[in-house]
Amino acid sequence: MTTYSKGQPVREWRPKKGVRHEALDARVYAYAALRALVSMGLVLDAEADRTAARSGPVRREDSTVPRVSRSRWMNG
Repeated sequence: MTTYSKGQPVREWRPKKGVRHEALDARVYAYAALRALVSMGLVLDAEADRTAARSGPVRREDSTVPRVSRSRWMNG
């Protein structure tokens, strides 16, 4: 919402009444935590590379072949 203070437009966010905002709060807190870690020297690309190297190669299934799980429960 845009309001005016001393003749200058000021944009501010106002929540809708009766709507819950926990998801937005969690996202804002997570973003703030990420920015804090980056400001302390965390390099996300290097961390992702380090984590991927530790877990080994990533296996990907062929997405063209559908995977079917069968249960003996239906057979009898």
